[in-house]
Amino acid sequence: MEEDLKKQGEAIEDNRRAIHFTKVSTKEMDNHLDEKISSLDNNLDGTTKSLNSITAVAHQAKREAQIRDLHISLDKRSQDIQRRARGLEDKVDGVSKEVKDLTTRLANLEEKIAPKGRTLTQRSSQPPPTKEKRKTRSSLEEIIDDFNFMARRFPYGVPFDNACNKSPFMQDLAWTQDWSLAELEKMYEEARKGMPKPRFLHKLHDPGYFLIHFSINGSYFDDALCDSGSSVNLMPAEIAKKLGLINSIVKSRMDLKLADSSLTEPLGEVKDIQLDFGGCIVPANFYVVTMKDPEDLKLLLGRSFLATAGAIMDWPNRRISLANVDKDTFYDAAPPGFSSKRFRYTSGGECSQVRGESHGYLIKEVLQDKMHLESSGNRKFLEPPILPN
Repeated sequence: MEEDLKKQGEAIEDNRRAIHFTKVSTKEMDNHLDEKISSLDNNLDGTTKSLNSITAVAHQAKREAQIRDLHISLDKRSQDIQRRARGLEDKVDGVSKEVKDLTTRLANLEEKIAPKGRTLTQRSSQPPPTKEKRKTRSSLEEIIDDFNFMARRFPYGVPFDNACNKSPFMQDLAWTQDWSLAELEKMYEEARKGMPKPRFLHKLHDPGYFLIHFSINGSYFDDALCDSGSSVNLMPAEIAKKLGLINSIVKSRMDLKLADSSLTEPLGEVKDIQLDFGGCIVPANFYVVTMKDPEDLKLLLGRSFLATAGAIMDWPNRRISLANVDKDTFYDAAPPGFSSKRFRYTSGGECSQVRGESHGYLIKEVLQDKMHLESSGNRKFLEPPILPN
């Protein structure tokens, strides 16, 4: 037992020594750690100070760079301002020169307009104008000439306000030449003083339509309609039956477009129909069509017939002549619903009177040489028209 106790005591003593050694080593380690921590704190403080100094230096460098950029931009702007100022000074000098040239030109014009006596004026002691002044004067004269030309291009009666709104050239003069609108308006009126006034024509009513007469195979037609708006000649199917031309109709694939924009298909075409005017035969081709209104059965003569017969339509005098048939025969225009009438005159220039029974008024006409080529005519109404009810 004693030996066991002795062994336990030794073991306990060993443990105490180990614990004491552990405490000593722990203190030493704590001291070492404290030293390390303090050194690290010192290092961190130094690093922070260095970083702060580096940041301050960077901010200062950035500010200095911005200041340099601002100085450079300010220098460029100042140079641009100086350049523009020099350009404005040059423009002001040019405008002042042009103003002086204008004043001298106006003075010369006033001297030319004012009455002159037999007195001699003293010559100016000023030196002759330089090349720059001559060039400015010539350019100003060109601008005024262009303005006068532009002002005369507008029609008669156009006021200055409308002309200025429609002409960018006039608007530019108000800015480039520093002219007021009152001055431009005065120049506009002066430029347009000599313009001739336009002629005004009197409005006329519808002269009617032209009806001529002829015969086909012994059948007499006195109301054939001349239509310069038609490209073909038309014949109603009823008239073709009466003339015995049904068997002579040749089929056609053409569709006719009427005045109301509707399309109709003709029965066919009859060719080389001879129109007898008494002393002349005129061949013509007709398209045969079916008419909806049986009472309106008229032959329609288009541009092909009018060109063949040499038709001359005298609209002011409301008459038509067929120059290739008989230049001394005239067909007067008839109002809607009236029948045509024909007047024949001698070629020697004699005067004859024929009463138009269907129209109810008297017409007197004198033929002259090549009257059918003139458009004025000399027909006069001797009595006022008496239109039937």
